[in-house]
Order: sequence, then C-alpha cells, then structure tokens
Amino acid sequence: MFKKINKIYNKVPILNKLYNLNIRQKYFAILIGIIIIYIYLFFSGLPDPNSNFTICMFKRITHIPCASCGTTRGLKYFVHGYFYKALLMNPLSYVTVLASIISFIWIPIDLVKKQETFFSFINRKVPIWFIIIVIILTIANWIWNIYKGV
Repeated sequence: MFKKINKIYNKVPILNKLYNLNIRQKYFAILIGIIIIYIYLFFSGLPDPNSNFTICMFKRITHIPCASCGTTRGLKYFVHGYFYKALLMNPLSYVTVLASIISFIWIPIDLVKKQETFFSFINRKVPIWFIIIVIILTIANWIWNIYKGV
C-alpha cells in the first residue's frame, strides 16, 4: 500500500514536497491555505443563482447533486454575512467554517507551545458510533441536496 502511495508522491512533485515538510512547515501551510481560501471566498463575490456551472464530477456525470454540492456557495454566503442562505445552500458550509476556525486557533497554540496535538487529534482512532452518526448525517444532507435540487 505504502509503495503505491510513494509512487504517486514521487510522480507529483508538489505532493512530494508537501509530504516531506516538517510539522512546523505543515502547520504554516495549513494556516496559509485557510487564509488564501477565505480571501478568495470573500473577494470572488456572491454566487450567481442563475448559473448552472459545477465542478462536481458526480453531478456532471449523474445530474444528481452529491452530499457536498453547494458547500462552496454556502461558504461564500457565510463569508458575506448571509448566514441563513449559507445554511440553506448546504449545512456542510457551517461544519467547514467551524473546522477552519478551530484549526486556525489550535495550530498557533501548538506552535507556541511546541506541541503536535493537532495532528495527533486528527490521526487518532475514531469510534464506530461517531462514524455511524457522520454517515447518517451525510445521507440526510444528500437527500436534502437532491430535494432542493442544488
């Protein structure tokens, strides 16, 4: 398994560079990535409600929205202060905002304290009950997306 992953990393130089960063560099890469994404979301403006453009391969092939369709548009609404529209577009936008805020606070704390609790938390074993809840919520969100025709 790891040999296949290493072949992929060796063929794609940027992945190889990211994989070989030390913990401190990975933390800074995550922070910079979060900042760049939110700057893009803010300055790219609100989504066009009349646009049929999608980057979702699942939706392009099946013409059915996936469970995460509308998350980027929801993030754009959230960043511009349209919180209710963000929730209606896709509740996962709130999960994404929450995760990025937690990461943006947690990582500097780890850097100052010279700890690695962020990655150890992410890489820990997840209980089966949590996985089941996430699957149920994902299916519910998918049904919601299909119902509203994102």
